[in-house]
Amino acid sequence: MKFKISLLTILFTFSCFAQDNWQTYKKDNYSIDHPSDWTYSSQKPQPTIQFVFMAKPESAREDQFQENINLNIELLKQDDNNVDAYVDASISQIKSQVKGVNIIENQLTKINDLDAKSFVWSGDFGNGMILTFKQLIFIKDKTAYILTLTCSETEYKDYIEVGDKIFNSFKFNN
Repeated sequence: MKFKISLLTILFTFSCFAQDNWQTYKKDNYSIDHPSDWTYSSQKPQPTIQFVFMAKPESAREDQFQENINLNIELLKQDDNNVDAYVDASISQIKSQVKGVNIIENQLTKINDLDAKSFVWSGDFGNGMILTFKQLIFIKDKTAYILTLTCSETEYKDYIEVGDKIFNSFKFNN
């Protein structure tokens, strides 16, 4: 009987680890983990984007949008080291460029012992495409780091848990 219980415990443990098959991406001074079925894309919509990880292509089957996470890095001026001011300026810029912006969340948090802002918003990108973004914004060494999870509005709730797990794995390599 003990053998059967131990075998069941081992099988359960292996199945839990099998569901948590992640890879680590390392670059420059940071690393981040992502599910192994998310792929690295070399197509960067802006030069300041450091990486883009795309969810499985099947994520676009229903809504024609492939969920993704990217990291944008922006060098700041000497006096731009306040994360609140940076987020306020970002909100103003977003509102001037995107129709139907809805600010869902804007709250202080921590990452790597640094003050950060967790900022969630959605906007209308035409043809019925409403996207939701969760951004984790923090400033270190006069540099803004902006991690962004981008999802269709209808699938945001399906991706926020894995998105948060990816965000929380981000760390600086010393």
